[in-house]
Amino acid sequence: MPPVWGFKPLIAGTLLLILSPIFLMKSFWSGEGGYLGTHRLGRGVDGRKSIPWVPKTDGAPSDPAHVRVVIRTQAREELQLRSLIYSLRAQGQRKKGVQVDFVLVPTEPASLHVYQHLRDEMNVGFNDLLLLELPDSFYAIAKTNQGPYSCTEPVRTAYTKKFKSEEVHRYCDFDHYVYYAATDQALLDFVVPCSSCTHVLVTNGDNGYAPSFLEETRRQLTDLAIVAFIHMNRPQIPAIRIGGLDLGAVLMRVNVLDEGRKVFLTSLPVGAGPKEVHDADYWMVSNALDRGFSFSVLKDEVLMYHH
Repeated sequence: MPPVWGFKPLIAGTLLLILSPIFLMKSFWSGEGGYLGTHRLGRGVDGRKSIPWVPKTDGAPSDPAHVRVVIRTQAREELQLRSLIYSLRAQGQRKKGVQVDFVLVPTEPASLHVYQHLRDEMNVGFNDLLLLELPDSFYAIAKTNQGPYSCTEPVRTAYTKKFKSEEVHRYCDFDHYVYYAATDQALLDFVVPCSSCTHVLVTNGDNGYAPSFLEETRRQLTDLAIVAFIHMNRPQIPAIRIGGLDLGAVLMRVNVLDEGRKVFLTSLPVGAGPKEVHDADYWMVSNALDRGFSFSVLKDEVLMYHH
């Protein structure tokens, strides 16, 4: 026996429930034009950078290109790291004039031997993996140097009043300064001196990329190409604000590094603390834009997965 309200309204309601996520996603990604780009940014009333939208432009990927991928990683990420290397290696192999190679950056001294073995194994037939081999003393010195950026008891107390507990944990309970110190050293040792390198991608070993990532980002005739990404299983439209960017969602031209004078830790603002160090990827991009580098944001496709 049919419900008292009849079959037609029931069917209509069911269709609405099925289709509503599709319309929501369409609304999420819709916008005027598919790409965002400007050479200069203004400041909104809330102090964040205001960004004008411009029409989508389709160019051809700039060839030749040499993309050096700097990968921060820990021993527990070995399986994800292999997948990441296979994926980006394949993207470079299928395009003539495109070279992709990798710099592995252990963020803890205990994992160095793991990546020495992995480098030797995965280099067979390719020879495209480099490894930043730092002594234990580097990490110890970096940990000492993070003193001004440490989460002291007064800082933690202030953060507890201002942020959620999971945010305080994220800012205070990891050695972000050490991680970025190692990353900056890799940029100085392997990217800045590389005369053939045209682009650099800094990412984490457990991130992933769509098969078209390199082609779509190289298509942009800008100094920085920023992509939409998945975070916590939800698509994120990137924005030039803290929390709106991710380390691995930005392909940069090497000249953004200013011959090594502008890397992650040297881009931090005056008076930076643990939170700003955690957000060093934002500050590096923000600093580049303040110096007049051009950028584009690809918001119509999800091209990166952030673990």
